[in-house]
Amino acid sequence: MNTRELDRLVSKTELSPLVKVALRRVRRAIERGDVSGFTVRKNSWSVRVSDPNGLSCTWTFYLRKDDNGSD
Repeated sequence: MNTRELDRLVSKTELSPLVKVALRRVRRAIERGDVSGFTVRKNSWSVRVSDPNGLSCTWTFYLRKDDNGSD
């Protein structure tokens, strides 16, 4: 995943204040190269992020209801 792909997904994502904070963390992880994969589904997308301590987590974001996730 790169920042261009992230921006495309963000444009289709439901944004709340909490989601915006999470997306900033995901963007920083992409810039550091700490993203090990991502998945796009019909109604959501997820990204796996590792931290410098070797721990990892998967962040899941939901697409807006008026967007079916197609390009």
